[in-house]
This record gives sequence, structure tokens and C-alpha cells, in this order.
Amino acid sequence: MSRPDAAGVAGLLGATVVSGLLFTPVFGLAALVVPLLVVALLGYGCYELCARRTALVPWRPILVLATGLLGLVESVLFATTTGGLPTAATLSSLGRGLTRGWLLTLQSTLPARPDAEQVLFVPLAVLLAVALGLEILLRLRKPLPALLPSLAVAGLAQAYQALTGVTAMLAALAYLAPAGLLLWAGRATRSARSTRSTRSTRSARSGAVRRPSWAGVMLALPTVIGVLAGAVALGGLDPAGREPYRLADGHPAPPPPGGLTNPLDEIASRLADPGQEVFRYRSDAAVGRWRLVVLDEFDGATWSADTRLQRMGTRLTAAPGSTVDSAEVRLPDSSGPWLPSQPNPVSVDGAAPLVDQSAGTLLSTAGGGETRYTLTWATPEAEAGRLGLAEVDT
Repeated sequence: MSRPDAAGVAGLLGATVVSGLLFTPVFGLAALVVPLLVVALLGYGCYELCARRTALVPWRPILVLATGLLGLVESVLFATTTGGLPTAATLSSLGRGLTRGWLLTLQSTLPARPDAEQVLFVPLAVLLAVALGLEILLRLRKPLPALLPSLAVAGLAQAYQALTGVTAMLAALAYLAPAGLLLWAGRATRSARSTRSTRSTRSARSGAVRRPSWAGVMLALPTVIGVLAGAVALGGLDPAGREPYRLADGHPAPPPPGGLTNPLDEIASRLADPGQEVFRYRSDAAVGRWRLVVLDEFDGATWSADTRLQRMGTRLTAAPGSTVDSAEVRLPDSSGPWLPSQPNPVSVDGAAPLVDQSAGTLLSTAGGGETRYTLTWATPEAEAGRLGLAEVDT
């Protein structure tokens, strides 16, 4: 087993893990570190095993994928196993994570909820990139093409949430460090082979391995830099000065199965039974009003709402200078999908509703029955001296 080969594999795995960590703005760092490291360590273990047992080399990609899937089951889906052994529920969750996790994330606000079935598509993409990259590197002996699968993962991460500014620069440097190790190792491996092929004519230097030159690495690094910079730039490039395009812009969440009801249609029944409890809440803040829905369209006969729904992630951004309050809300019976909310919701614990960020409205995805959740919201505080300088839309 060649040490430059081992260094190259380590560099490839490091670059692939970094590309997966570019999903940090989507799920947060804590949800990604463990499964990505598990995939990388198991991939390196399969490389070492096949290097010592050459009969296993043809089976290496299958070993990488099989052990990687088992590692993800133990690190992400352990709750679905029985004593660590996969069950039918494990296979079902794995299938949903593979086929629906990417879509659920597109439909979610960011950072998305790190549910197992939702976050699983990221380590699965990294696992596939590891398997492909290893085969390109070890069979074709092409270090630069071996980086292409990891660059594809990096580009996918930028399509979900583009990095900008200093963060993008630091991410590029973090990727280039292991990529540089891979290119250096590739150069060292070629130098070692060249030395062995000329050993018979250079007896005085028969045991020496020529020191690798950095010239080849320095020629290849600009290519890697250019491809990675392009992946980062494409996510944030917009010549019209608008917000960077995201795949999520074309994937709103579908409405609840029962459809959207109009709370105005329930006024008559509410007035007929004024003693019926609508909902209860407990809060330290003085709450004057609650919001169900914002009706902003009128067709001459009926008011309706133009809602753009997303799955509620872990937390929405509060405006700078806002005060944050919370309340525990309980609905005895969710007859309709609308949940009591505030104009600027920040987080919802105890439920996984849909949210219309522009209106601040929440919709339940449950099928009815009692609903309990803790709502946190922000209340902007405007200073009197700044109101005169505020821009007014005309």
C-alpha cells in the first residue's frame, strides 16, 4: 500500500466531507457532522481493507455503499432499529429520506428542522460522492476528476442556500486544503512510479523516491479554485440585483389535505354558540390580538388569501431591535387548519406547521384533535427619531 495513495484518499474524503458541510446553513452544523464523519471514516476503512485484501478490490464500491448505509442507519436512524439491528421501519425511513428528504427541505424555511428523514439526503449524497471519487482516483489514477463528485455536492449545497462574502471565502479555503493534499499525493504517486520504472538504470538511486514537485499541484489548483468559485458564485449571482436564486423558490409546500378554509365562513356558527372555547394561551406578555389569516384579495363577493406556504423550520429571523415573546397555545379541537399566530413568528415548538412568512400565518398539518404548541414571536420596536428617516413605498 502506497503512503501517497493513502494521503490522496484522505484528501479526497476530506474534500467530500467539506462539500457536505456546505449544507450547514440549511440544517446547522450539529445535524451534519456525525453522519458525514461516519461516511468518511467507513470509506477510508474500506480503502484500507481492499488495499490489504486485493481480492476485495472489485467489490470496493459495494463495500463503501453498504457499510456507509449501515453507518447512517446507526448514526441517524438508530431510533428505528431494534438493538441496533435495522427493521422494516428503518428501511422505510431510509427510503423516504432518499426520495423525499430533498423535497421537504426545499419546501422548508431555513434552517430546516433536522428530522432524520429530512436531513438524510445530505450524507447519502456525500456517500455516493465518496464511492465515485474513490473509484476514479484508485482505478483511473486521476486526482482532479476524482474531485468532481464532491464539487457536484458543493454545487447542490449552493443551490439550496448560497454562501456569500467572507463565509464563502472560508468555505473555499476549507475545501482547497484537502484538495491540495489530494493533488500533492497524486504527484507523489506518479513520481514514485517513475522512480521504480528507472531503477535498473539508476542503481545509485534505486531506493530513493524523487521528491514531488509543487509545479504540477500549482497548475492544478487554479482549476479547482475556478470550479469551486463558480459553484459558489452561481448561487449568488443575479445581474438585476435581486435576492440570489434558490431551488426552494420554485417549490412551495402544498396546502393541507383538507384544503384551505375561510375563517369568515365560520362567523355565523361562532356567533350561534358564543360560549364555545376557541383556544387558550398562557404568556407573560400582554397579547392584545391574535392572527389567523390575512385576507388580501377580493373578487367582488368573497375575500381570500394569496398564501405562499413553507414548512416551518427551526427558527425564523427576527428583525434587529425586536423584542421576543412567547406563549403556550392550546386548541381543544382544530376544526380548521389555521393556527393562532402573530405577525412575526420566530419559532414553533410542539408542532410542525406550515407558515406564510409574508403574512405571519400558521397552518396545521395534523388531521384534527387537540393541538398544543409554544409560539415565539418578535415585536419590532421603532425609535421615534428614526421614523422620519424611514422609506415609504409609493
